[in-house]
Amino acid sequence: MRTWARRHPYLAAFLGYVTVFLVGTAIWLAFSARDPVGTVIRGLTNSAIYWLIAVVYVRKTREQTRRLNEHGEMRAFIRYPDSLPGSLSGIWNPGIVTPAKGTLQFQPTVSEDLEPSGRSTNFSVGDISERWTISGKDRKYLPSAFGYEAVTLATDKGRVELAAGPESLDLLPGIRPAVGRDGG
Repeated sequence: MRTWARRHPYLAAFLGYVTVFLVGTAIWLAFSARDPVGTVIRGLTNSAIYWLIAVVYVRKTREQTRRLNEHGEMRAFIRYPDSLPGSLSGIWNPGIVTPAKGTLQFQPTVSEDLEPSGRSTNFSVGDISERWTISGKDRKYLPSAFGYEAVTLATDKGRVELAAGPESLDLLPGIRPAVGRDGG
């Protein structure tokens, strides 16, 4: 289902909002003393607004992905799993990763427009674990983290976890398909 939704984001969003409209309108009709016509119009209006927001978001995300792919880059998140508890290094930090043979360059970004913040870090990568699907508490600080996968990298700067969409991780050489968390 996730693969289908990634391939057809507009249709998936439309079906999701039709479902939200039907369920929401049914709840409003069941528990509201309002007239049914007004409730249906309100549900349609809300669904149309949500649909427009989703379309703008999907277009922007696809355009960013296309622009990054043209330059051999990908949007990703890194964290250092061996950092002290509560450290900012232990949370997922957004950025742009430029993979090359045996190295990765990570440029931190601060906004959805992928504006660089701070200086970039170069990692010499020695080993890459199998992919694992991000779930539960690992999703914290990741936007739209459903469907993200991660790998653990053995680098010259210690262990680093790199999270991205499956299509982005396909750009990294030598990555195997996703497994459960205990496989990474």
